[in-house]
Amino acid sequence: MKYYEIIDCVVLANKMEWKNFSEYSFSDKYLLLVFQTSCELSYNGNDFFIIPPNSVIVYNPNKLHSFRKTDGDLLNSFMYFNVDASFFKQFEFPLNQVFTISDGYANLLIHTIDEISYIINTPFAPDKKISVIKKISHAFNIVDLAYHEKLKNNCAETPKLQIFSDIRSKMFENPAEYTVKKMIETSHYSKVYFIAKYKEFFHITPSQDRKKQLIALIKRYLQSTNFSLETIANLCGIQSVAYLIRLFKSEESITPYQYRLKTANANYLKNKN
Repeated sequence: MKYYEIIDCVVLANKMEWKNFSEYSFSDKYLLLVFQTSCELSYNGNDFFIIPPNSVIVYNPNKLHSFRKTDGDLLNSFMYFNVDASFFKQFEFPLNQVFTISDGYANLLIHTIDEISYIINTPFAPDKKISVIKKISHAFNIVDLAYHEKLKNNCAETPKLQIFSDIRSKMFENPAEYTVKKMIETSHYSKVYFIAKYKEFFHITPSQDRKKQLIALIKRYLQSTNFSLETIANLCGIQSVAYLIRLFKSEESITPYQYRLKTANANYLKNKN
């Protein structure tokens, strides 16, 4: 097996549990992330989407990595490292793109990251650099095998997944008008089958998914306009201001008015500095 030179080995390999956390940062090293709990991920720092547990992504150096917790705590395993770019030519999994792997491969990958961390943090470990290089190669062989397994399993479901993905994209574009009822009608499946399959594909129910998009839309109106809550409710396809307030507070723990005031104050301080 060919081993590639690790330029400055691994600077951090660990497991982290976040109670209340949003990460927006760059690194001059590659980053392997394994999400053990569901979270929201963004490729550009603006548009977040929900990813399920056992999701994996490998970021290039100097690539913005943005993620935040959804419900409950955020638990992930991660590894910063530096290798020559040619290291990844031996693999077929994509960089800077999230994909989900099976429980078995996820547990194996997390265990390997823990082993790397143990080697690094063990003083005077024999042949430490060689051991770490072997373990890193092993970790990415696991990622590659898991990726190929996912592709194989997805082949039979690809046409159906495409139908559901298209429907979901339309809902994301216009959550106010694209109700769950409309999503089901568009699919031509029964309500029970559609909801079950939607949750299987996206690890969230259609109503929960649309609710998150509605909250995001309400936030945009609160941040960027002076529209009244009644106007915002109408624009979001919500029947009453009272329901809008209940919906918003159930997710954000504050009222729309408090959120607007909070963001206005934050923008004022930012512009003042």
